Amino acid sequence: MVHTLSTVVEADDCVAVQGEFNGVLRDNRETSLRFADFFRLSPAGQFIRRDTYFFAPLV
Repeated sequence: MVHTLSTVVEADDCVAVQGEFNGVLRDNRETSLRFADFFRLSPAGQFIRRDTYFFAPLV
C-alpha cells in the first residue's frame, strides 16, 4: 500500500495532510482513494490525536 501526500499544512500544534491511498483494504479489495488526516501534537511534538476522512463511501 502507498500513501502519497499532496498537501501538508502546519499551524501551532496542528498538522493537516491531504493525499491519495493506493492499496488493498482489510477485506482484500484493491482501492485508490483520496483522504485527509488532521493531527494534534503534544508539547513534545508527538501525535496525540488523529482524525481521518476518506473521500469514498464505507471505507
